[in-house]
Amino acid sequence: MTKPLLERLAEKSLEAAKQLTDAKKDRERLLAELELTREESRRARRILREYDELLKERKKVQQKLEQMLKKLDGLMV
Repeated sequence: MTKPLLERLAEKSLEAAKQLTDAKKDRERLLAELELTREESRRARRILREYDELLKERKKVQQKLEQMLKKLDGLMV
């Protein structure tokens, strides 16, 4: 025998409410993951900027050392 219409509607309503609650939980979890990913991205960009600055500084130091070596070579001649 089939269930009465109101009983089926009540079951479907409860099922829909559960799915909505689950979807909200998933949304919150995904938003939290998104924020973590954004923070990691900001951190990675900062590290890359620092790395670029260190490379520039290294190049300057290397150039100064090369100039100093040339002067020393000139003095030894």
